[in-house]
Amino acid sequence: MSQQTTSTQLLQPQRVNSSTNTLTLTQPTTVGASSSTDPHFTQYGHLTDSVLPVSKLEDKYIIYRCTYFCGGLADRQKGIVTAYIISQILRRKFGLIMTMGCEFSNYVVPNVVNWIVDPAALKGKSTEVKRLIDNSRFGKTLKDGKLEDIFSKDVTYYEGNINLVVPLMNKEAFLSLPWINNLTMPDIYKTAFAQLFKFASSTQKRYETFRARLRNRRLVCAHLRMGKSKTIPADGSRTGKGRPDPKALITFLKAKITPSDIVFIATDSDEVREVFRVVFSDMLIELEGKIVHIDRSGKKFDCSGMEKAILDEYVLSTCDTLVVSNSGFSTVATYIRGTDDNLYRALDTTISNITRGQR
Repeated sequence: MSQQTTSTQLLQPQRVNSSTNTLTLTQPTTVGASSSTDPHFTQYGHLTDSVLPVSKLEDKYIIYRCTYFCGGLADRQKGIVTAYIISQILRRKFGLIMTMGCEFSNYVVPNVVNWIVDPAALKGKSTEVKRLIDNSRFGKTLKDGKLEDIFSKDVTYYEGNINLVVPLMNKEAFLSLPWINNLTMPDIYKTAFAQLFKFASSTQKRYETFRARLRNRRLVCAHLRMGKSKTIPADGSRTGKGRPDPKALITFLKAKITPSDIVFIATDSDEVREVFRVVFSDMLIELEGKIVHIDRSGKKFDCSGMEKAILDEYVLSTCDTLVVSNSGFSTVATYIRGTDDNLYRALDTTISNITRGQR
């Protein structure tokens, strides 16, 4: 690996230590507090100096790109985190371009790592595109090959939708990342999200409004990934894939909630959403907006639906009790959530305890 480095890709932190002339992050308070200092209002988790990313980087780039047909939100997030870990191992700058559906940075912006790349910075550099949609075989390439040879150009546009973090965890160079510190795969996602993302101001305000409605009450949540329906007719059928049974889930939730609890449902089906509205009535809280699949909703895409998907997934990660589907969407939410407490999966009529990362 070349020793040529540039200063840092980290955004300006929020506090300067005048005695040492070093920059440190202003720390948020405990997850779950309903106040303006709640990390849910500012970023995707709690960061300390010990989990800051590598900042001494070569003037080369790994850029995650999604400009056409790259999967739903969770598929894109898998590609983003895979590409980001590659960039950290190789000590290269990381970029993110996501315009398929709507511009991602309208809703989520850089937190610590500045992933918005100035096109002028790429001028004159050698470039390659790795189009790896649904290519799980690339995991073996990453595991067995030398990353410097696999990503030999100055700029690599990485277009992938498979979680390839585990193959990367087997690389000796992976362990050289100080912030990894024996993290599990779900916690690598959680930490990467915290390094990369926070809400744009308008999305943050929408979340703050939602959070204020909870009034510190316990949040009991479920995600129902139903597949092809009148809501998203272009989606794939999930019959036979263990999609959740709404009646069984309603019975389960009724046994879990108390009169003071709030119920939150995320789903890809308007029909299912209406059933839960009727059953739980005043106990149900929602993020208003059109239900969409951000890769399968056609040319007349409603950008508010992309914001709703981002917020729905994030709210799931904050729930006191969470029931997930056999779906990447809620699986990623479990990673961000950071705990296995009161975590369940609904497969058909069976609802059972799981741990994060369990398949």
